[in-house]
Amino acid sequence: MLAVSESSAVADAAEAPPAPTGAAGLRERARQVRVPSRSAEYDARRRLGSLLLPATHLGAHADLAVWWAGVAGACPAPEPDPASVVVLAADHGIAVRGVSALPLGWTAVAAERLAADGGALAGSAAATGVPVSVLPVDVAGPSGPRSHPFDTEPALDGDTVDSAVDRGRALLADLAGTHRLVGVSSFGVGATTTAAALVASVLGRSAVAVVTRGSGIDDLAWMRKTAALRDGLRRARLAGVGPSSPAAEHLRHLGSTDAAVLVGLLVEAAARRVGVVVDGPIAAAAALLAQRVAPTARHWWLGVDADAEPLTRAVWDETGVARVATTAEGAGLGAALAVTAVRTATAVLASPTAGQAWPGDGP
Repeated sequence: MLAVSESSAVADAAEAPPAPTGAAGLRERARQVRVPSRSAEYDARRRLGSLLLPATHLGAHADLAVWWAGVAGACPAPEPDPASVVVLAADHGIAVRGVSALPLGWTAVAAERLAADGGALAGSAAATGVPVSVLPVDVAGPSGPRSHPFDTEPALDGDTVDSAVDRGRALLADLAGTHRLVGVSSFGVGATTTAAALVASVLGRSAVAVVTRGSGIDDLAWMRKTAALRDGLRRARLAGVGPSSPAAEHLRHLGSTDAAVLVGLLVEAAARRVGVVVDGPIAAAAALLAQRVAPTARHWWLGVDADAEPLTRAVWDETGVARVATTAEGAGLGAALAVTAVRTATAVLASPTAGQAWPGDGP
């Protein structure tokens, strides 16, 4: 009887349909997203009010202590270690329109050198104690990046969107075995133009409402950037893409490989109960799209807010994502600072209460 049962199980497994991938798999994964522990958040708020060191010294960081307690599911919460920051390097097809102050080819050089010894990201890692790694996902080779100029044609094809989403899910699955907190960011020529297009398309805004100076462009480049955004948004609207369209359609018409990777990563993180620090315009645009796929996933994310890029603040205001004020934003720098802020808030939350430190007739 046992042999027959085993044979039946093997046959059933062989006949089972493969797990869905791409956009369909992402929607399936979104159904498994739950909110963080509300009881741990409640306990954290109560504990903050009873600490020997008044919680007012934490300022806005008190909210970080509550957020992390909910993600960790405990109060006091364990330290968010190990934690690390992953920075995606990707070029954007729209860069050929002269929308950036950075030259074509910059992304390849930056991907090689920023995290190397002496590079800016390596220095950030050494200073904050938060490891930072750079992962090239679409650095332009001789034939250019996989994404196309979205002002005249769709940025990506459907297969590229699906494979990038799956790559993001797989990346998070690898990290989830050892991490409860991950920072994500990106860099690449044309990134803020792509991010602005995605945000404008999802929120139904005009090009002028979302265009920014990005990499520090001059007036002429600003006009080129605005025109590219205007034309791309018009083309996408004529193709039927609007605020209510699926995330995959926004990515296909106006997105980029790194944005699609991050959409997959953010939904997978929420399903696996992993906290994510979201840093920079592309990551913020991906969060806006990921929330459309999994509305409650936003509770697992922490947005970096440094006033450096108004586009990200528009996303945080729209989504209601918890945020952390930092002095830097993008390329993983803001994420590394945010992780240190979460560590500090967590340590203070775990410190003695007034009753523990001053027993009896304490204050």
